[in-house]
Amino acid sequence: SILNYQISPSLAQAIVLLAAIVAVRLRPNGLFNGASR
Repeated sequence: SILNYQISPSLAQAIVLLAAIVAVRLRPNGLFNGASR
C-alpha cells in the first residue's frame, strides 16, 4: 500500500493541492459556487 511509504510533507501538500484543483474543475458548481464568478 502507498500509505506504508514515507511521504515528504511537500509532496503530500502538492498532492492535496492538485486534488483540490481537480475537484474544482470537475465540480465547478460545488462548494466554491459563485466564488470565482
